[in-house]
Amino acid sequence: MEKLPSALKKRNANKRFFEGRRDHALTGNLKGWRSLDLVPGKPGMAGSKFRFLYKETKSGIEYMVRDTH
Repeated sequence: MEKLPSALKKRNANKRFFEGRRDHALTGNLKGWRSLDLVPGKPGMAGSKFRFLYKETKSGIEYMVRDTH
């Protein structure tokens, strides 16, 4: 979690951070949030049922951890 702010600032330079974490935009009541697996998995497989949800705001990054399954 502490690496996310710097990874977001230089997303293209930090591609390895996002690999296997299935970074994706959410929809529905969580529209505007993005989700990352807490534990990287193999391609096509979830690494963890717990997700790190985050969104960038004017004052920084808002985040939460959710059990999505």
